[in-house]
Amino acid sequence: MELGELYRCTFRSSSRRWYNKLCVYGGEDIINRDDGAKIINHWFFVDGEMRLVDAALLKYFYLLDN
Repeated sequence: MELGELYRCTFRSSSRRWYNKLCVYGGEDIINRDDGAKIINHWFFVDGEMRLVDAALLKYFYLLDN
């Protein structure tokens, strides 16, 4: 994933806030915990706001061809 790329989200949640939405990738948000664990989350700009997702949801984002 590259900063600024356009994706379509196919994640179906109970609220359907993400389903079939266009999203712009905003980069990684890395958390280094005190116990040494490194957590990598990802930012997406969707519906006029930045939203954070964890790596498990990335499989629901499909890059749109230009």
